[in-house]
Amino acid sequence: MKNLVGLLSRQVWTPATGQPGWEETTFAHQCGPWSRSRTFNALRQRKRSEPTPQLQLLEAPEYDSFCYVTNLSLTPWETHQTYGKRATCEGWIEEAKNQMGLAALRTDEFQANAALFQCAVLAYNLVRWMALLSGDEQLRRWEMQTVRTFLIRVAGKLARGSRQLTLKTPQEHLHARQWAAWVAVSA
Repeated sequence: MKNLVGLLSRQVWTPATGQPGWEETTFAHQCGPWSRSRTFNALRQRKRSEPTPQLQLLEAPEYDSFCYVTNLSLTPWETHQTYGKRATCEGWIEEAKNQMGLAALRTDEFQANAALFQCAVLAYNLVRWMALLSGDEQLRRWEMQTVRTFLIRVAGKLARGSRQLTLKTPQEHLHARQWAAWVAVSA
């Protein structure tokens, strides 16, 4: 939306109840092509920056702002929580679709597609669950492709001997801390 910063700067802000450091406002606004005005719920939090003594008198505070147009009867904070959950869910859907192959089921049979879809969702949930149980904060934030690249795709050499195939991998894993946390979940 054009001029959102200017629109938000003209509003009357009040401290958000139970959320220290946050301010909120609710206002009605009608954008150019709209037939009527709509309710906006907005939140802002002051950015943490160390002002220099020279600019301390001149600097205007900077904010991280969140603004939602909604027809729900919620406070700005409740709106922020509701849409935050939706954004998280949309991120999971995008990750499953693009990184687990759910966007490209390759058969013409419904039952086969259903089985492939269920297997992909089960694999996705299992990897997410293991990352959450690992206790490693960095591992929890990794997307599926990152887990696959850093933990599963490990350089190795396939050796043949005594009529057996042996996979030789490095002694030290590239991401040793995350690998140890990952393995500890299965123990």
